[in-house]
Amino acid sequence: MQARTNYDSTVSVRRSVSRSAVALGLFLFAACATTPQADPRLLESIRWYTGETGKVDDARAKALLVEAIASGDALSTMWLARVYSTGRMGFAANKPRAQEIADGVIAEVEARAGNGESEASFLMGTAYAEALGKPLDPEVAVT
Repeated sequence: MQARTNYDSTVSVRRSVSRSAVALGLFLFAACATTPQADPRLLESIRWYTGETGKVDDARAKALLVEAIASGDALSTMWLARVYSTGRMGFAANKPRAQEIADGVIAEVEARAGNGESEASFLMGTAYAEALGKPLDPEVAVT
């Protein structure tokens, strides 16, 4: 009788752990499915801009960024503010325009950074480093 009780307890624990694992898996899947990710065109644009592709191509990077912005992606739009800020990627420097663009998307970028999205976190650093939608704060920029 004792062996049967141990067996029943073991089966019960396994079912409980199995159900918990399934529930956790579904939770993580749902979280990933609902967390916005950076537009693939933005990511490709960054690769050409930084030379990760093997060479720097500002024209290609700019074209991809413009495509990504057209989709309404906040991270892409914040990148536009970033390149306008100091005149990069073939965009003429225009700090007032950069500020205006950043002000329009900074809340969404900050929320996405708070959700652990790495590109959004990078852009928040830029926001504090270049005073784009946030006050200039070099110490916060590197945290």
